[in-house]
Amino acid sequence: MMITFSKHGADRAQQRGIPPVILDWLLKYGHVTRRYGADMYYFDKLSRKELRSELGILYKRVEPMLNVYAVISDDDVVITTAKQTKKFLT
Repeated sequence: MMITFSKHGADRAQQRGIPPVILDWLLKYGHVTRRYGADMYYFDKLSRKELRSELGILYKRVEPMLNVYAVISDDDVVITTAKQTKKFLT
């Protein structure tokens, strides 16, 4: 999936210190749930396990940055990103 950002989405990713590589991994490995007419991606237990097997020892260094989520529109535009402060109910 090609990532494009709305102005709001780009501003929020920058303000919240969410690097592009984390968003790439989020879209590739993250769990997807449908909320309020858009897709919400986040790292659940299974997606973290898949990412851990892919990254190997590097995983420990990036793990603290994985508590994030992204809201993606149907036309593949990042609407917003944020730090995840609580578990999502699926």
